[in-house]
Amino acid sequence: MRTLHHYDRLGLVRPTGRTESGHRLYEEKDLLHLQQVLALRYLGFSLEQIGRLLARPDYDVVAALEAQRDVLQERITQLQGMAATLERLLTRLEDSGSFDPNLVARATKDASKVLAQRGLKMNEEQMLKRFEELGQKHKGKVREICDLGDGRLLIVATDRISAYDVILPNDIPDKGAVLTQMAAFWFDLTAGVAPNHFIRVANGTPADELPFDLPPELRGRSSIVKKAQRLDVECIARGYLTGSAWAEYQMTGRVGGMRVAPGMTESEQFSEPMFTPTTKAAEGHDESMSFADVVELVGQEIANAIRRRTLEIYQYAQQYAQQRGIIIADTKLEFGLLDGEPIVIDEMLTPDSSRFWPADEYRTGQPQDSFDKQFVRNWLDDLGWDRDSTPPELPDEVVAGTRSRYLEAFRRLVGRDPEL
Repeated sequence: MRTLHHYDRLGLVRPTGRTESGHRLYEEKDLLHLQQVLALRYLGFSLEQIGRLLARPDYDVVAALEAQRDVLQERITQLQGMAATLERLLTRLEDSGSFDPNLVARATKDASKVLAQRGLKMNEEQMLKRFEELGQKHKGKVREICDLGDGRLLIVATDRISAYDVILPNDIPDKGAVLTQMAAFWFDLTAGVAPNHFIRVANGTPADELPFDLPPELRGRSSIVKKAQRLDVECIARGYLTGSAWAEYQMTGRVGGMRVAPGMTESEQFSEPMFTPTTKAAEGHDESMSFADVVELVGQEIANAIRRRTLEIYQYAQQYAQQRGIIIADTKLEFGLLDGEPIVIDEMLTPDSSRFWPADEYRTGQPQDSFDKQFVRNWLDDLGWDRDSTPPELPDEVVAGTRSRYLEAFRRLVGRDPEL
């Protein structure tokens, strides 16, 4: 009641009348009006703002809430920056044991990097909300897809990382930009080997012809591609006995259900690259398929085409990479149908979808160092994660090590640094 009287004195809520004894009388509409004032107050509006808003005959509550949301988001960013600076400053003070004014400057600089990453996430969320408004959004493990409605898709590569078909808690900074730009490099390089869906990397220019403005933080990590009907097959080409193939070989003497030469050792090269498809599971783990399974799913002609193109792309890329000091042990491709023809879609020959080994360190009979997310898988395996429960958070050194490996793969294969 005191709140009601307070707002009455401020002119925000007025009684319908008074009794002879001076008690205020309120109708139901007055109480609804009070609820509106309380809601605006809770959302951070000042009493002065509320008074101005309610006094306007053309009062638009939606526009007011949208404006207040923008104010609060800016404040959140400021508070995150202050908190990140304090975290860095406290850490440095604990390490040094004494206060040095220069610590503040260094801590602020470090915190700005953290804040930039948080800002990227926020802008991604805003863009994904825009996708939802268009009603044409699809979420993958590490990518978000928007149907542009004109036969094109916009694919945004986030910094999320997955292992064993599970999204991990941590992001890998700059990973989305590395994946997008490396895939673009390979799409251009292999266009004469097999057709693909790639049009261009989206950089927010008029040439992109997007129905919305692309935030700067999403430029360089977004691709514009042709829309195709996805085939539910993961097309894997294997040139070396490693990973799940090595585990299967040890138990059964087979790879992808197919018999291979006996007596092979870990990381040994096959006499010929193998095509070992798996299912494309929407949820859970992918399962091995035989070639007969692929034929049953997509038909003989298309099955033959995707097997041939998978192996041709792998062999072409393997020869190219070896000249630059990298062995591509295996890679995974996806295909879709465009005008009845199977074309490569999604991504290709990135550290997320391939195993990249340093050629000068290659030795058979043992695991290999790599420039891909095998580094993350190894850490999870050493930790004993069961691959089904909630995944553990990656320590800072694993995040940093993964990022450096992705960047090194890009530099060696593309011959330059990515645009970050």
